[in-house]
Amino acid sequence: MAGRKLAIGYHAGIVDKIDCSWSSVLAAYRESVAEVFFTMPGDAAGVRQSDHPSAEKSARFFRDLERLRNMGIVGVLLFDASCYGGGMVSKPFFEHIKRSVQEVKRHIRLKAVVTMTPPMAEFLKGVFPELEIRASVNEQVGSMNQLEYAGRYYDGFYLKRDMTRDVSHITKVRKWCDEHKKTLHLVPNNGCLYECPFMLEHLNVMGHAAELAAKETPWKEREMQCREALSEAENRVQILQGGWIRPEDIAKVEGYFDTVALLSSDIPQARKVLDAYVNGHWDGDLLELLEPCHAGLTGMPPLRNNAFPDDWFEKTSTCGHACDGCGYCRDVLGKMAATAAEQGR
Repeated sequence: MAGRKLAIGYHAGIVDKIDCSWSSVLAAYRESVAEVFFTMPGDAAGVRQSDHPSAEKSARFFRDLERLRNMGIVGVLLFDASCYGGGMVSKPFFEHIKRSVQEVKRHIRLKAVVTMTPPMAEFLKGVFPELEIRASVNEQVGSMNQLEYAGRYYDGFYLKRDMTRDVSHITKVRKWCDEHKKTLHLVPNNGCLYECPFMLEHLNVMGHAAELAAKETPWKEREMQCREALSEAENRVQILQGGWIRPEDIAKVEGYFDTVALLSSDIPQARKVLDAYVNGHWDGDLLELLEPCHAGLTGMPPLRNNAFPDDWFEKTSTCGHACDGCGYCRDVLGKMAATAAEQGR
């Protein structure tokens, strides 16, 4: 569907032996992509470290930003890691932040900076008052009290993952944002489990991916805790209880949000995600669109549209996550498993 207000993360790399510029990938989706979000080369972000750390790739990255600018796509710079270590309280760190913003502004029209740190938000607003400072989805702002607390620091919010299907609550949040002149943004394909207690730890570990790859550590061979939970049959229903929204249902909520930000781990997944949410339809396994991605997990049936009941969105957007004593999602998962078995998948 043309005209969607989508945002997608920047990727650099080689796909099918072709050195891809992200601008060339996005050319096919130009009418639907409004923003590209990215980290500075080599910096940690809220999910993973930049995939363009070398000086050579950095030059290519900045050239690509210029191409995106010429396409009319604006930039959103991420400083939303959950941990910056001791540097967070040092003057050189904030000087790095200032130089980074100045550098990016030379190559693309920078619209916003995303962070989950109020001191950084205050610093950025003081130095760059023309920029929109958004609270990262990792800050988990969603309740009315949280909006009131955080509203003094931020110009916009990515709604907490666990609340993205609750249309009644989204309506209230949108009203508050309009009254306080704040923007509101949706992340519809987050694969985190509902109220996952390990999310911050996961973000921290992913933000230090380069260090983990280079060192021997107890974390090196561990699965994410969500995947460990989903490997057990009795827990697999939890994937249906998350806050993700199917491409088929995105039209029911996107009008409440200024942008719809899509997560992806690499270029092939980003193409799948863009195709699905631009067209409002996906024929494959829904798990392939989620980030973190749980597709291929042993014992997990694929989540396919022909196994979702007609009342799926209506039911799960009004249930208030009162999962105790409710067997709806478990019944849906059982039918999905049966459908997969019939189709030999």
